[in-house]
Amino acid sequence: MLKTFMIEKIEEEVCSDSTGKMTFHLVDENGDCRRVCGMTFLDENGQAQGISSESKRELPLIESLFSDRHKKIVDIEFDHFNKVYNRELDKTVNEIAYEKVLQMEKEKKLSYRIKRFFKITHEEDIPEDAVPLNAAQKPAEQQKNASPNSSE
Repeated sequence: MLKTFMIEKIEEEVCSDSTGKMTFHLVDENGDCRRVCGMTFLDENGQAQGISSESKRELPLIESLFSDRHKKIVDIEFDHFNKVYNRELDKTVNEIAYEKVLQMEKEKKLSYRIKRFFKITHEEDIPEDAVPLNAAQKPAEQQKNASPNSSE
């Protein structure tokens, strides 16, 4: 998968004597803007000598941008990286949880309340047999209100 990026701006920041931060402001071939950051390794003169990324998925992008930072347009081939590294390894806890919720939803084991908790709000995705929590609580509340002392 070949992607083309235009580097609009590069911001550099010194964090310590040996580390820094480099932020690339990019526009891709579809016109979408994005920002990518990496931690730089500085030499004794404060010049960036290398870069790393917190996310493995951004590593080929950030390394290519760093090595071609003097160019305006950068073409990056991601096929080799995608074959070597498994995408599943870099998922966040929230992404994994969300996928499990979607899987539960397909199996119709997901309650309406959990669905709202994960902000899945598409009405067409709510199972027909789902009962909203407030509807399930109403009979219990009605029994409380129908106590013998309430007939006054």
